[in-house]
Order: sequence, then structure tokens, then C-alpha cells
Amino acid sequence: MTATLPAVLVAIAAAALIGCAVLAARLRQQAGRHRRAIRALAARLQTAADEAARLAAAAERERIYADLHDDLGARLLDLVYRAPTPAEADRVRAILQDLRDVVTRSRGTPGTLGDVLADIRAEAVQRLARPASNWSGTPRPTCPSRCWTRRARCTCTGSCARRSAT
Repeated sequence: MTATLPAVLVAIAAAALIGCAVLAARLRQQAGRHRRAIRALAARLQTAADEAARLAAAAERERIYADLHDDLGARLLDLVYRAPTPAEADRVRAILQDLRDVVTRSRGTPGTLGDVLADIRAEAVQRLARPASNWSGTPRPTCPSRCWTRRARCTCTGSCARRSAT
């Protein structure tokens, strides 16, 4: 059985068409894999960029804290040594301690409200233990220990408590 030329051409064309369809299917699969890989890489790149931005912000905060501590701390310490009275020196020391507390609390991890109130209580007892004080009491936190606060609220609460105790 010999095939005629048109039948051979039809067979070759059909084979070429099937080959092209298979090749197109494989190319679509590869393109899909490449798109998924590109999306995954883009997500990783975004995560890395977010982390870099977070680290840059943290480094800038640390630089600001160091500048605050070094510059203002040195000036306040100079005021302590130049204070005309011991009461004035104590007042400047309290301001210097406030500065240290703000910088230290801002660097640390936020704790529970109970932790912040315990720190405030300890500091209030220390400040009010001076001879001019006649405070006695046992403040207890009324918030559950799992009540999380923001750093700013902790710092503000501590600052308000310090000022009320002095």
C-alpha cells in the first residue's frame, strides 16, 4: 500500500500540528511555573525590603536614643555638678533619671500593664521613702497581667507617676 502524496502531506501536517500542540502545552506549563517562581521571588523580595526598612528604622531610633542620652545626659550631669543647692541637684538627677527611663523603656520590649505598674510602684516607694514623705500604701494593679500596652502608654504612665510622687 503506497500512500499518495496528499495523504503523506496530511499525515506530516497532522504530526506537526500534534507536535506544536504538545510543545505549546509544555510551554504553557513552563510559563506557569515561571510565573509562580516570579511571584514567590517577588514575595521574598518584599519581605526582605520590609525587614530592611524595619532594621533601618530601629537603627535610626537607636542613634536618636544615643544622641539624646549623650547630649542631654551630659548637659544634665553638668547641671547636677553646678547646682547651687542639694535640692536642685536632686531635681536635676530626677530629670536625668527620667531621660534614662524613657530611653531604656523605648528600647525594651513592651510588657504587661501589671509589669509597668509594679515598676512605677517600686520607683514611687523609692522616691517617697525620702524623709519629707509620709506616704504609706500598697498600690495594686487592677488590670489583668495579660493586658498588653503600647510603649508610649507605659512611658507616659511611668512619667505621670514619677511626677506625682515628687
